[in-house]
Amino acid sequence: MKSFITRHAFLLSAAFLLLAGSSASGQQGSIQQSFENIEVVKINIGYGDLTVEKSTSGRVEVKGKYNDDEVDVELKTNGGKLSINEKSSWKGNKKEKSEWTLKLPASTDLTVNIGAGESHINGYAGELEANSGTGGFHLADVKGKIHLNSGTGNIEIQDSDGNFNLNSGTGNVKLAKVSGAISANSGTGNVMADNVSITGDSGLNSGTGNVSLSLGSPIKGDLALNSGTDNSRLNFNGYNFDGTLVMKCGKDSGKIEAPFGFDKEETEGSGRYDNTLKKTRKFGDSAVEITVSTGTGKASVQNK
Repeated sequence: MKSFITRHAFLLSAAFLLLAGSSASGQQGSIQQSFENIEVVKINIGYGDLTVEKSTSGRVEVKGKYNDDEVDVELKTNGGKLSINEKSSWKGNKKEKSEWTLKLPASTDLTVNIGAGESHINGYAGELEANSGTGGFHLADVKGKIHLNSGTGNIEIQDSDGNFNLNSGTGNVKLAKVSGAISANSGTGNVMADNVSITGDSGLNSGTGNVSLSLGSPIKGDLALNSGTDNSRLNFNGYNFDGTLVMKCGKDSGKIEAPFGFDKEETEGSGRYDNTLKKTRKFGDSAVEITVSTGTGKASVQNK
């Protein structure tokens, strides 16, 4: 009798745990739809990952997976605009990541807002504005006007061409084989650009991280590299430069390195605030100006 009761209690406990696990995982919701004649897409995600790819059908294709107990999903079209909104449900606190995939025709403008999650964007062409509180952006083979903001995530872009405005609070910004006018900024992370072609006025900045740029072609616009407390480095990578080079550092706390001499050396500021060392060298007659600067680190240029 005792054995029967024990076995019965065990089975009831197992059944309870199974039901509890089923309840915790929630109901799986999904969406798979396509839309014609859409020019603008806006997607809002609370906690989830996003993948964006090029559409081969000429339509906007939407695919999503999410916990139906945790979020309500709403799709709306208005003229040539499509909005996808993910909202927390009253049924529970959101614990499971949703997964979204968008396939977009060329020239479809896209706005992305993610509370927490990663974005992977490949083959996109258009105007993109994307914001993430916690999570990074990973882009490849994109073309267009790109504006990215991440609170704590990394930004990585490769094999792309356009006008880039990139900002991360605490993450790194990494560019490889990118061409365009570029503004790349990090509060505490590194900003690293390799084999990059500057085709318009550009700036790479970090508050406390390293800033490094290796050119992929001659510069065709004004350029500023700056780190507040770490190193700033520019490698011309064998390309000739026509214009003015300005290098700056803290007079008593920074350092300037270059494989050539300078036409002019001076200090900036006035009185007791005369604390910035500035060196200038003119190459040719172009009006293009490059500034490489640091507060307490090393500002350096090389050409190899």
